[in-house]
Amino acid sequence: MMFGRTSLASTQSQKQYICLKSISARILHISSSHSFREDKKTTALAIIDNVKQVRHSPTPALVLGSSGLIPFVAAPVYMATTGVFDPGLAQAQLFYGATILSFIGGVRWGLTIPESSPQAPNWHNLGYSVSPSLVAWLGLLAPLPIGVLTLIGGLGLTGYMDLAMWGYPTWFKGMRFCLTFVAVLSLWTTLVFNLVLKNKSSSAAVNKDGIESEAKS
Repeated sequence: MMFGRTSLASTQSQKQYICLKSISARILHISSSHSFREDKKTTALAIIDNVKQVRHSPTPALVLGSSGLIPFVAAPVYMATTGVFDPGLAQAQLFYGATILSFIGGVRWGLTIPESSPQAPNWHNLGYSVSPSLVAWLGLLAPLPIGVLTLIGGLGLTGYMDLAMWGYPTWFKGMRFCLTFVAVLSLWTTLVFNLVLKNKSSSAAVNKDGIESEAKS
């Protein structure tokens, strides 16, 4: 009799546990779907609130993220200071931008790995996470102006996707927006300098021809 009551109680407990687990999973699914739609509709309005949350970022993330902008900003600052477009420096900036774009995809991949993650490791998330590296590769294969435009498009699109997708903390979204904005602005400035500034290689060739002409005369 005692064994029968124990078994009955155990069965009821298991049923209650399964029921609660199903309800929790359903609530999580509805919540994630709702949050995704809400974030997607209010992305523009949420950017300001997300940027305000940057001050709550972990110190290592804030320091390393800000330091990661140095290679982006250094190229246009140097060119603006010297008044000469440096193709080698622009190429180095392009390589660095491709590296960062590939890293951004890895962030999404890592988000889906933990079992408690709000985002599942499905085709959508993992497919999205490997796409930036392919875009970065294409940018490196293209000529410099087209490659820079490719990276600008890749950084901008992935930035929008990360702001619209559900699962990231607000401080990350705010920092993501700020870092992406500066990176894209730096690449765009380099692209403009390619059109309006003297080319370093051309200037060197002109100076060399002038020196040779003077030597002959």
